[in-house]
Amino acid sequence: METAVLVRQPRSGPSVPPQDHPGSRPLSDLGLSPRELEIARLICRGLSNKEIAQFLQISHHTVSAHIRRIFDKLQINRRAHLAVFVAERLHTGRSR
Repeated sequence: METAVLVRQPRSGPSVPPQDHPGSRPLSDLGLSPRELEIARLICRGLSNKEIAQFLQISHHTVSAHIRRIFDKLQINRRAHLAVFVAERLHTGRSR
């Protein structure tokens, strides 16, 4: 008996000129608030929303709201994408 394997191809999004895409600017120039930057860094350390909320002594609903705004501002939609996004800036020295 043969088993079919489904391979998901990445979707191609709209083409964005490099200078206009958030990926081409340092983190400090992306319009993230200090709290959003702090939450982004905690996400990159692997903390869950609940752990971030406990660490910052805020509601997990507030954490979720911050994360939604971060994702909107950076034009991403997954925590893993955020980690890659931040790591690339730290690696290239564009975090400030």
